[in-house]
Formats: sequence, C-alpha cells, structure tokens
Amino acid sequence: MPSATDGLTPALKKQLDDIRGSIDQLDDQIRELFLARLQLVQDIADFKRQNDLQILQAQREREILARLTADLTFEQAAQVTALYCEIFDISRTAQ
Repeated sequence: MPSATDGLTPALKKQLDDIRGSIDQLDDQIRELFLARLQLVQDIADFKRQNDLQILQAQREREILARLTADLTFEQAAQVTALYCEIFDISRTAQ
C-alpha cells in the first residue's frame, strides 16, 4: 500500500519529517508534564482524604478552564476545553 508521502520530493519529505520531529519532541515534553501532573493529582488526593474533602471540585475545574482559555479563539478554546475535560476525567479516576 502506498504511503501518503510517496509522491513528495526529497526536499518536501525532509520538511515534513522535520515538522514531525518537532511534534515528537513536544509529545515527549507533554508526556513528562502529564506524568508530573498525575503525581501532583495523587498528592491532592492524599490531602483530600486526610482532610475529608470531596474529590470532585467542579468550581476548580471551571476556574482552570477559564484561565486556560481566556485569551484563545473560540476554536482553540473548544480544543483546549476538550483536552482538559479528558485530563480532568483521568485525574478524577486517579484520585
């Protein structure tokens, strides 16, 4: 089966590979930051258990989304919101 890049010139293929390499580097950084965030989520879960606090803090999630999307376009805000809704779900499951 032919690859989507089979018709590209070597220069265009290199350009595409360079962009993909940059994405790979960002993915590695995102992975490390996500794992660090999960550790902090666990620290918060321990704190909440020790202090009899509710796991779900919907207001906190709304505040985070508002802060992260305040200066974005509508489309970017929708994308960031979708991503963080997944992150919040994973975080609640981890707690």
